[in-house]
Amino acid sequence: MPLFERLRRPAERKIPSDEYEQLWQVGSIFHEFDRHAVGRRRKKVDRLAEILASGIIPPSMDTSGKVVLNWEYVRDFHNIPPRYNSVVFMRRLTSQTSLYKPWMGESRGIYLFLQNDVHVLTESDMGGDWPLLNLYDEEVYSDKVVAPEKFRSLVVPVEEAPTIAESFASRLNALNISLFDFGGFKLNLG
Repeated sequence: MPLFERLRRPAERKIPSDEYEQLWQVGSIFHEFDRHAVGRRRKKVDRLAEILASGIIPPSMDTSGKVVLNWEYVRDFHNIPPRYNSVVFMRRLTSQTSLYKPWMGESRGIYLFLQNDVHVLTESDMGGDWPLLNLYDEEVYSDKVVAPEKFRSLVVPVEEAPTIAESFASRLNALNISLFDFGGFKLNLG
């Protein structure tokens, strides 16, 4: 581990587990999302609960009104093709994308790591009108629902980890999903 990472780690924390470090290997696939979002019906949605129950659903396949596009992302780009809402956006780590590994305890989002055998599409699979939005070819997509059985590990903000562990322990155990905080610590789900 580089010296600057060790120096940024809070003194009271222990060294991250090897299992956590293995998540950040080249080829690992993850979906990043905010826990709470406002659905199409202006109702606050717990995205984590929905994803653990139903999988990661492309917005166009959702009939409940709970899955929405990340408009913060969309507004930053022009000429987004209409089929933008027909895919799930994910990242596959490359040798150039270690920048996605969050600084210890500083991420606000949730990272859901998937099994590496999840079928993904690349930008070239999406066709010539698909905007090239990423620098290192790490962005990948699924045009199908990614089932909860394909989930591997969940990495959450340090301050939310105890609440998430308590609220979702039975579902995470049933799906055999490991829970880590961004400090690299695996939480005991009982």
